[in-house]
Amino acid sequence: MNTVLDCLMPISVVSDLKTLAGDKDIALVCYEKPEDFCHRHLVAQWLRDAGYSVEEWETGGETI
Repeated sequence: MNTVLDCLMPISVVSDLKTLAGDKDIALVCYEKPEDFCHRHLVAQWLRDAGYSVEEWETGGETI
């Protein structure tokens, strides 16, 4: 994880994502179950470590 993400600046990544999303909410998605490994979890933790709020969505009592 560190090799790729260390080359990036969280504020720039979030700014670019907001621009691409038309300044709407941003959702990171994947096919894996929440407890399984996925790169989305790495990016989410990287953003949390940088001070951003990142939450898992839940639907019907089931975390997705």
